Amino acid sequence: MATASTTIQGFTKVNGSGSTEAVEPRWNDAPYPCGVVTIDVVSIQVDVGGSVGFSVQLSQDGQDWFTTDAVRPISAAGRYRLGVDLPLSRVRLAYSCASASDVAFKADVQLAYCSPADLRERASDRLLLKWADDDNDGALSSGEESSIAGAIASAATHVDQIVQAAYATPICPVPDEVRALCARGALHLLATRRGFLDAEDDRYARQWERDLEFLTQVVERGLPLAGGLERIRSVESTTRAADTPFSYSRYSRSSGQMENPDFSRKLDSL
Repeated sequence: MATASTTIQGFTKVNGSGSTEAVEPRWNDAPYPCGVVTIDVVSIQVDVGGSVGFSVQLSQDGQDWFTTDAVRPISAAGRYRLGVDLPLSRVRLAYSCASASDVAFKADVQLAYCSPADLRERASDRLLLKWADDDNDGALSSGEESSIAGAIASAATHVDQIVQAAYATPICPVPDEVRALCARGALHLLATRRGFLDAEDDRYARQWERDLEFLTQVVERGLPLAGGLERIRSVESTTRAADTPFSYSRYSRSSGQMENPDFSRKLDSL
């Protein structure tokens, strides 16, 4: 399954303040509507209380830059992720070291189908804290924000695993229907990440089951997917062909996982 990812910065070591070169993330000759920025901090030297800050900056013409999102201060090596909207075509990372030096990192941005703003339209900050605030301090750390970005990326992967049987993936431009569906999927993944559900969480789990069933019907029965997306395989080829060299994923309610049927079996026998 293909993925769309654009390198923002290859491995480098920085001190002080500055920014990376600008990139223009595109797929199918269309700009990413949203992205998950991944920053891999390989090593960092910090004094007591020191940190490095990264922020996402956007521009349309490469001259005027606007800071839109920022990773909370980082004081240790690790992988940090941030979900972002990308309304402008050019992207770069700004960095600022405070009592920190020799920050070695690399960064990329992966196409996403929704952003944290889409999640907050559907769930309160209280719920996001409940699901992602692992240390229960009432605020999201850079690592905890990474959990939200990871859920966004995983929801898109789940969608692609199903619809790739009928549509070219990744999907870009992203129809509003897919954006909303992925936002609900990310909320489900956050609500279930600790392995147990209460009545409040269960609503998001049940909605995601319905969404995945809808996508399966889109593939198997030719139901329309909004946004004018063109099918690359007919309904007949995705449901009846015995020698089809591909398979699609199916959501298992018993295991709670995406499962791939064996390629040797007819798709309509599953």
